[in-house]
Amino acid sequence: MPTESKKFTLVDRSLRRVMKNAFENPNLLKTCSDRRLLEILKDCSNLLEVVQKGLSDYLETKRLSFPRFYFLSDDELLDILSQAQHPATVQPHLRKCFENIYKLDGLRNLIKGPLQKVERQVLSALITIEVHSRDVVSDLLEK
Repeated sequence: MPTESKKFTLVDRSLRRVMKNAFENPNLLKTCSDRRLLEILKDCSNLLEVVQKGLSDYLETKRLSFPRFYFLSDDELLDILSQAQHPATVQPHLRKCFENIYKLDGLRNLIKGPLQKVERQVLSALITIEVHSRDVVSDLLEK
């Protein structure tokens, strides 16, 4: 993802320059008649397509490593991957990955006694989230 990040930064800078120019020159005809504007916007669009492809490939590797992620949209999966350290933000997506799991509450009660089928799924989800969050952090530290 470092390559995609650099490309996105280039797009961001280009679009900020375009918006700054539009703000400084509020005359629509003058701003839009700039010959370079169309070329800049096409370049940005092409770069964003490359970034989107890279992001889709990255999400596919995560889905291959944990098939239950196939039940989530790209936005939901990104939300989980970016907020893996915060269970409250991951919680809304649990039901799509694990049947009968709605909340991560009651972990202490869960591990004190014998496990029912639903509780076993909750524990499995927690372990998976913990392991995945460690993987995400280690990947970020390597980059």
